[in-house]
Amino acid sequence: MNASKRAFQKIRVFVACPGDVEDEKERLRKAIDSLRFDAEGRGFFLELAEWRQCVPDLGRPQDVIFRELNPESWDIFVGILWTRFGSPCGLYEAETHRELTGTEAELLKAIEIYSAHGHPRVLIYRSTRSPKSLKDVNATQLIAIDDFLKDCESNGKHPALVKLYEEPDEFERLVSEHLRKTLASLELEEVKRKQDWQQDHLKVMQLVLPLLLPKEEQQHLMNLGIDKTADYRGSHSLRSELRRLHSMGLLEKHRDRHIGDIKDNLTVNLSHCVYLTKAGKEWVRIIRESEETLAKDQRKDEG
Repeated sequence: MNASKRAFQKIRVFVACPGDVEDEKERLRKAIDSLRFDAEGRGFFLELAEWRQCVPDLGRPQDVIFRELNPESWDIFVGILWTRFGSPCGLYEAETHRELTGTEAELLKAIEIYSAHGHPRVLIYRSTRSPKSLKDVNATQLIAIDDFLKDCESNGKHPALVKLYEEPDEFERLVSEHLRKTLASLELEEVKRKQDWQQDHLKVMQLVLPLLLPKEEQQHLMNLGIDKTADYRGSHSLRSELRRLHSMGLLEKHRDRHIGDIKDNLTVNLSHCVYLTKAGKEWVRIIRESEETLAKDQRKDEG
């Protein structure tokens, strides 16, 4: 299919990080740009989102960010940490009433949504390199980062595998590899989702379509269900009706028997030629239940 006419599924990659990892954020942007061709081959369009894209508005800054960059729309979340956790954002932790930073609030929001819905994919990275200067070290922020990472341990509030790296070059290599693997996983999930939808759609169609059949064809199925098949008379219309039921998966032919073998004006036992499939039996069951319910309702009305 021509790429210009192909429909792509947008994959929104949201990045949360404080100002001390601007280099890594730019490396993430480069990694996404380098993956665009591969993503398009999988039917995806990659979009990088961050708070700087928001339009100024009234309200607490983090509320504005969440309103404009709806967390429910995030497909992949990338959190990057080093020595800082960001600036206070006006939101507070429910348990301690401690004011959260913007990066922390975004991390916790992504984890909350994943716990509830199984998305977005949450990728968290922490640099282990030494600070450039002691002036860059804020003890309060370091403690907050350490507390968050403790909650990511196996017995913490929100267990997570946090990937450690040292320099921005290593981060770029890691995040490129992880994004590529995540895209492959999303592609498999999308394929499975479509297959499940097709199976569900097929089941519905198998049950609904027979209800639209002409009465004669419905009766053939009902007669096969109650073994009332002995005195059929062959005709062109009978052959056509049986062929249609067979094409819909409601009838199957006996081995070495063909619908075309039914001769005009000759008596034929229908069950010697065809039999109900599983879908056909299910349809007969539903019709019987419907008829019983209708009969009960009519008796009530008469009473």
